Amino acid sequence: MEQDKQHSAPKAPKGIRTFSIYREDKPGPVEHILEGVEFSAGACVIHWLNPAPKGSIALWDSLSNFIDLFVKDDPYHTHILIFNDG
Repeated sequence: MEQDKQHSAPKAPKGIRTFSIYREDKPGPVEHILEGVEFSAGACVIHWLNPAPKGSIALWDSLSNFIDLFVKDDPYHTHILIFNDG
């Protein structure tokens, strides 16, 4: 039984969350603009989905820093943050 514990696959730390952000133009359609991962220590990786096909990747100290700079005070769009774990 002890051997099974040693050979089991490592598990991700609790607290890792994936998310997506959608942007809604006023007026206009809802557009999926990025996906991301927030790590248990607070760091955040953002994957911008444009320019297609690859987009770009950015690393942030925290999701709240990213939101403060890019989402919070945008007068032209409504942003919708959805965590994939509900």
